[in-house]
Order: sequence, then C-alpha cells, then structure tokens
Amino acid sequence: MGVVILTKDDSPYRGDDDVVMHGEMTYPPTAPGVTYILHIKAFSEKDIIRWAPLVPYRLVVVVDNVPRLTEASEGMVIEDRSLKGGPTGFKRPIEAVFKWADRRRAHRAAMSVPLPLLGSFLGVNRVDDISTARRLSQCKFMLPDEYAHAVIGYSIRESTGQIEWPKKKKAEEELSVFFRTSDEYATDIIGMDDTVSNEVRDKTPDNLPSSLPKRKQGVTEWL
Repeated sequence: MGVVILTKDDSPYRGDDDVVMHGEMTYPPTAPGVTYILHIKAFSEKDIIRWAPLVPYRLVVVVDNVPRLTEASEGMVIEDRSLKGGPTGFKRPIEAVFKWADRRRAHRAAMSVPLPLLGSFLGVNRVDDISTARRLSQCKFMLPDEYAHAVIGYSIRESTGQIEWPKKKKAEEELSVFFRTSDEYATDIIGMDDTVSNEVRDKTPDNLPSSLPKRKQGVTEWL
C-alpha cells in the first residue's frame, strides 16, 4: 500500500509520469510508480481509507482544508507542510519516519521533510543509533539529498514510543567581544587587562564584572 498526501500545492510532486484529475477520480490510482494528483474541493477521511489500499505509490490530493483525521487513517495519509506552514506541517511525516513499520512508506514520508529538520529529530530521538549516523556521514554533503532521505527512511528502526520534539537553543550570550560565557578565565582576563575591560565597557557594559569601575581606565602603551 502506498500513501495519500494532502496538499495545497502539487508542484513538488509533479513529474513526467503524473496522472492529473479534477473534481473526481477519473482513473483508478493503481499503476505502480505513478503519481496520481487529484484536485478536489473536499476529501474526507473515509475517502482516504477507501483509496489508500489501492494506491501502490502515492495519491496527491490537492485541497484547501485538511479533513478531520483519526487513528483510523494513521499510516495512510501525510499532511504536506503547505497546508499548515512551518514545522508543525511536518508532524505526520515525522511520525511516519519514526513509527511506521513499513519502511518503504516511511521513506516516502521522509522525502517531504527537509534534512536539517530530520537531523534535529534524529539527534533527540535516536542518540544511540550510531549505524544510521555513520551512513548519513558517508553521503551528506557529497551525494544528492535523496540518498540521505533513503538512509533515514530505511536505516531507522520503528518505535511505538513518544516522539520528542527538539527544543530551540537559546543564543549564547557573549560576555564581551572576545569571550563567550563558557570561557573559564574570561572574568579573570577582563579584571587584569584594562584594554579588554574597556572594550567590555564600550560593547557590553551590562556584562562588566561588578568588582570593576564603570568608567574607562587609562592604558599605558609602549611607543
């Protein structure tokens, strides 16, 4: 069984062997390797459950609104990001990548998700999956993205556990123009070198250690 993709924009799925229909299912979507594209006003969950078992590859349904989906259609349908916008639009394909036992369909779902986003989910949910990480390192930045998508689709083992969403990292606050907060001796250097402390007074005065005066200090330089 293939997959039903709900989208507002079918352009990413267009190719040479497409079958495009408008208003109704004119042709049965049963040919292997063919993308069937249906433009229709409404497509219900019952329609998804009805057609999905017949689709060997993918049926792309172009709609304006997502129908109400339940567990009955889980594993059959993917919501394209064009319907929701932003990372939330990738929720179902990401769940497919990590939860679906049919890895061929999981691979197709992975193809709709940008690699950086998939990588962030891998870093959180598959920390110990060294074999997948090694396969990705062999093709990332050297081969087309489709190879990395294939690795993610077929190398990951499915799991029924909860998917953890990566958290946004806060930008690391700079202590000065020369240091980060992680630099162990930054405060000592600022306290001992007036040139550096004057830079802090100019650039980031709020980060000046409380033990130092607020005013700029005179600096003796060699001629």
